[in-house]
Amino acid sequence: MGKGSKRIPSGKLLPDSGKKVQRQEDPDGFYQKHPSWRFQDADKENWVLSKDSFWDSVMPFLVSLESMTWDSILRRSNNNHHFIKLMGLSSRAQAILARKKIDAEAVMSLRLQGKIRLYGIMADNVFSILWLDDNPDCVCRSYLKHT
Repeated sequence: MGKGSKRIPSGKLLPDSGKKVQRQEDPDGFYQKHPSWRFQDADKENWVLSKDSFWDSVMPFLVSLESMTWDSILRRSNNNHHFIKLMGLSSRAQAILARKKIDAEAVMSLRLQGKIRLYGIMADNVFSILWLDDNPDCVCRSYLKHT
């Protein structure tokens, strides 16, 4: 290069917009955190938690998960606990989410025992409980393999 010629960098620098990232987190960072529970969004009209079912089955189950990280709960559960895309939910469940203005890409299913599931949405490490369901077809349509 001759005198006065400027070298053009391969990556073009953009002018500083003055905006700064307030908080940058790993989207999978919640896997290393312990769960917290939230009941504010629970659907009290369609799938009701009774006092007996809560204290006899739900509360002991939630307490048993509190010492684990989300990594242990989700990744090592042999698919007992997993995310379900909204399209996999029943039309009734989808309508309730829309009516409550709950904007989520997926709902999480936690298997308590047998066919009993706890459904909710995740926000960071907080599981917001929506439904307790002992009939898997009420909230989430189930499909048998090879049928």
